[in-house]
Amino acid sequence: MRLTSLLTLGFLLAAPANADPLFVASDSTPSFSAAQCSSTKSDSAPVTDSTSCGAVGGTVNGSSFSTFGHIGVSSDASSASGSSLGNGISSEALFRDVLFFSSTNPALTGADIQMSLLLQGIMGFDVSAGGAGSSIEGSLSVSGTAPSFFFFRFFDDSSGSFSVEQNPFAVAGTLGSTIDAVLTSPVFHVDFDGPTQLTLRLQSGSSTGGDASAFSHFGSSFAFASTPFLLPDGVTVSAGDYLVDDHFIDPLAAVGVPEPDSWMTMLLGFCLMGLTVRRRRRVYSPDKAQRPT
Repeated sequence: MRLTSLLTLGFLLAAPANADPLFVASDSTPSFSAAQCSSTKSDSAPVTDSTSCGAVGGTVNGSSFSTFGHIGVSSDASSASGSSLGNGISSEALFRDVLFFSSTNPALTGADIQMSLLLQGIMGFDVSAGGAGSSIEGSLSVSGTAPSFFFFRFFDDSSGSFSVEQNPFAVAGTLGSTIDAVLTSPVFHVDFDGPTQLTLRLQSGSSTGGDASAFSHFGSSFAFASTPFLLPDGVTVSAGDYLVDDHFIDPLAAVGVPEPDSWMTMLLGFCLMGLTVRRRRRVYSPDKAQRPT
């Protein structure tokens, strides 16, 4: 029996389309007794949520992340030899927002399109005695006259090898314990006569029993591709500043800021330049210059 039964999700967030489009959740289900848990949350973009639990029998850690067009999750679990209970944790991130599709042809009321998403991360386990498993799963759902829902699940455990349990997406890239791929959805229909609600969901899970550990790290890695939608000619889509004319402007692509040691080097450089200028002024100033006798 696989250890996926240890992975449970405590809640699923939902909200009306006109609400804040950022959603994130992390839920841990430690199965050892007398667990000490702590959690932290951030409600401003990027939204984050993390949970950490520890006890004599082992530890579990989970975190989730969400910003515009970009979500991620991470989970770790470990258990000690001799413990009668295994440990498990799952983390979930959600992003939901309203998109607006339009066409230069006023006679059209909708179009059949596809969406491309990036997925990057690693899964694995370390087992001395017992068992361990890790997973990553996600979904894309779209509202409209013909609502669409696409779900994938990849699993890696100590009783076998990496497996694709479900995946309707076309894959370009690498699937396995290391995942670095573009997932392109099947064709779905969108309307031009109103807003379309899109929801991305990603969930990681890790579970162990005996002397083992497992991890599923997809920290901020489920995101719109640079050109998210495959659209017919004359059709485009926009949604705020992060999605303009079918171009994804990644909010995580921040302008480079010098590291602290770089700042120190720059300050020292400016100080040396200042000292040099002052010395030159002292030597060559007409009032201070040495005159011939």
